[in-house]
Amino acid sequence: MDNNWPDPARPGVPLNPERDGWHWIDDGVNGTEPRFWGATFAEWDGYPPWMAKEWDYLRPCSPDDLTPAEVEARVKQAKRDALEEAAQWHDEEVEYFAKMGREVSPRDVTIGGMLH
Repeated sequence: MDNNWPDPARPGVPLNPERDGWHWIDDGVNGTEPRFWGATFAEWDGYPPWMAKEWDYLRPCSPDDLTPAEVEARVKQAKRDALEEAAQWHDEEVEYFAKMGREVSPRDVTIGGMLH
């Protein structure tokens, strides 16, 4: 099975295995995430290469990649933005129905961005 390891004869071993470093890995459980390769003991966060051979190796992490904390911050900001947009949409709908002389009740259901 080819999981994109740099040396197909050595599955579970990253590019430049003689150096410590972070690499993008998809382990099939947690999805794509950076994993640390420790050159001294030749292991992934405590896992030996033979346990990692089924993982998909993507590439070494670069200084331009986001850290896990930066990714989390961006996800939180995206959620805040989406909630703000939804609240704004809701306020506009309430205002629209108020102009028609109708209040929006809990029974109103949104379907495709419209109250029915």
